[in-house]
Amino acid sequence: MHEPTGWQPRPTQKWLILLLVFVAGLGVVTNRLMTTASETTRPDAPPESIPWQGGGMLALASSDKIVYISGEVHQPGVYTMPPDARVHDVVVAAQGLTDHADREQINLAAHIEDAEHIHIPRLEEPPPLVVSIAGEVHRPDVYRMPPGARVYDVVVAAQGLTDHADSAQVNLAAPVEDAQHLFIPRCGDPTQPEAPAPIAIQASDTPPAPIAIQVSDTPPALDRGIPPASLATVVNLNAATAAELETLEGIGTVLSERIIDYRTTHGAFASVEELQNIRGISPAMVETLRQYLTVGHE
Repeated sequence: MHEPTGWQPRPTQKWLILLLVFVAGLGVVTNRLMTTASETTRPDAPPESIPWQGGGMLALASSDKIVYISGEVHQPGVYTMPPDARVHDVVVAAQGLTDHADREQINLAAHIEDAEHIHIPRLEEPPPLVVSIAGEVHRPDVYRMPPGARVYDVVVAAQGLTDHADSAQVNLAAPVEDAQHLFIPRCGDPTQPEAPAPIAIQASDTPPAPIAIQVSDTPPALDRGIPPASLATVVNLNAATAAELETLEGIGTVLSERIIDYRTTHGAFASVEELQNIRGISPAMVETLRQYLTVGHE
């Protein structure tokens, strides 16, 4: 056998050489990773992906625009849009406008900008209508009604007509107005106006007799079959029966019972104005009835 010629490393030297090669390679890899991380975190470097609320990462093109839309859309949130997108495209991505969106305040054709916040305003709703109703309904009172309400809607809010209501004299389909007074007459009563205006009638030179009781030549109670003797004097709030109270304009079965109940619970009336404490009797009604009432004791 021939003996090997030249230098031959010992086993320990072989391991040392391999270790040096490994360390050198590790240094190259580490340097490359640090360089890549530095390039990724540069402020001027556009992101290639962003976290998404659905999980995972969302890849972005360098020219895509990220916008936030809020307000009256079905799905407000952050959306990634193409460079040529308009406000309309963002609204479509957000599942469209709600029924309350104010479309007149939105320019759907406008271009969007990156990082833009688009807010869709809410349509301002008109104020409610405040309407009073008296007469033959179960709950005479003042009610707040939505715009566009009809007389029927107010009657429903007042728990409906009583059995004595003369519905033939009431146009339930008529629209109501703010500050309107509705009066539901009793069967057999003369036709009553839906919205009497006592102050204006008193100032009128020729008020119509069916509306203005105070200028009528014949008190309406006579037409209802009530003996004239019952109207010889004004009605005493502290002594009148339900039948006597019902001779007054706008006072039906429900209100006459409430007046008597109030008198029983709180004692004698101190003044005519105290009628305003009874639900269903408005200040305007008190002014209309004032000259026919007294609080004199028995």
